[in-house]
Amino acid sequence: MTMSKYHVRQGDVLLFRIGDVKPTGKPVASRRVVLALGEVTGHAHVVEGAVAEFVSAEGNRLLWVEASAPIVHEEHDAVTLKPGLWRLGIQMEQTAEDVRRVMD
Repeated sequence: MTMSKYHVRQGDVLLFRIGDVKPTGKPVASRRVVLALGEVTGHAHVVEGAVAEFVSAEGNRLLWVEASAPIVHEEHDAVTLKPGLWRLGIQMEQTAEDVRRVMD
């Protein structure tokens, strides 16, 4: 788990803080947002609380956090997201042969 002012990691989930302005439009999910499902274990990275998920015009998943909210997962320590706008990314790993998604 890594946390800084600009990004947060938990397992294969990576979030970048990108601003303080709430997106316009209707959220695709709120109060409980599943960020990723574990391909191996079936466990989920979930944010619960005053949050809403939006999809940008470019297809990026955006998370609006109104008040501090934890990301929970059965196999990781909880990480708290601070208020603001976050963009969801997925961790990648590179080997000599390939670049692939990190699988939780």
